[in-house]
Amino acid sequence: MLWKLNHYGIRGAVHSWFTSNLENRTQFTSVKGYDSNKLPVTCGVPRRSVLGPFLFLLYINDICNVVPDGKIKLFVDDTNNFMTGEVNNQIFLINNWLTANELHLNNEKTCFTVFTPTKSTSPSVNVKLNGYKLQQVTTCRYLGIVVDNKLKWTSHIETVFQKLNRLVGICYKLHYKLPDWCLRNVYFAFAYPHILYCIEVYGNTFGSHLDKLTKLNNKLLRILQKKRTWLL
Repeated sequence: MLWKLNHYGIRGAVHSWFTSNLENRTQFTSVKGYDSNKLPVTCGVPRRSVLGPFLFLLYINDICNVVPDGKIKLFVDDTNNFMTGEVNNQIFLINNWLTANELHLNNEKTCFTVFTPTKSTSPSVNVKLNGYKLQQVTTCRYLGIVVDNKLKWTSHIETVFQKLNRLVGICYKLHYKLPDWCLRNVYFAFAYPHILYCIEVYGNTFGSHLDKLTKLNNKLLRILQKKRTWLL
């Protein structure tokens, strides 16, 4: 970490301050009054520190330069690579960067998907990392939205539908016990954010895909507004 700070222009007194904060640290485990031996901490940053997120961003910032033909997208600790061409070669370059920076990629949590036209069958692609075959999936979660390999957004709509469907029974029990202003707050706190999130993306799909979600949302609104038509 310290040499990266120097590379980014953090030198002199400020660099010495970071050095004193990160070096000569030890850790131990304490259980019921018994302490283990202290061992030196040679990497990482103190947990729950104010500088932790800032140092993490600086540490992984240059991963975007590893794959010239790829498009690595970073959001906090969520890293995704959108690539074409020789995939295994790009995975190899990313793995080399991870090794050089003393980081480890969790093979079991790493997966990939192949985007194809709607009427095309997704080809089976063999992507390996250090001899481990990565899992090919048809859907994956990206920043809170479920992306499918056909970009139909049906998987995300189903996810939102299930979240809202769990509220139906709760709203039915609450609708005659709480005042209208409180019911309104319940809807905007627990239902509306799920529908609104990334609606600019998934809302452009076919109306038939959105139909079940629209009907469920209308049902919730009728219940919370104490309308008898929700019984129909």
